Amino acid sequence: MRQILALSYISFSELQLVKPECTYEWAQNNDVLFKSYLYDLGLDINQPFEYQVDIEHRNRLNQVVFGTRVVGLQRIDPEWINSGNASVEAVDKSKGNRLLNDLYRQKGLLEYRDDE
Repeated sequence: MRQILALSYISFSELQLVKPECTYEWAQNNDVLFKSYLYDLGLDINQPFEYQVDIEHRNRLNQVVFGTRVVGLQRIDPEWINSGNASVEAVDKSKGNRLLNDLYRQKGLLEYRDDE
């Protein structure tokens, strides 16, 4: 069954405010540590995610920046859902409610999966 799409966008511009050394190259060379950062920011690192390199985007601080960001599925574990940082989509997805899934399907906001 297709599930509600709850994406997470994490910009390197946000990470660099706390860890200035955090660049795309640094992330490639420090994979385990970088993935722990992504996990802490709500990205489900057990699912595929992608790097969008050198694009203009708006970060979580509402700043328009040019750089790299990571896009993937948001975590839906209880710790993340109860953190106050989870999106409405992630909270709805975590409920596993068929009615909510149907409402999101009508909006075209379900995950696309190759195995369907």
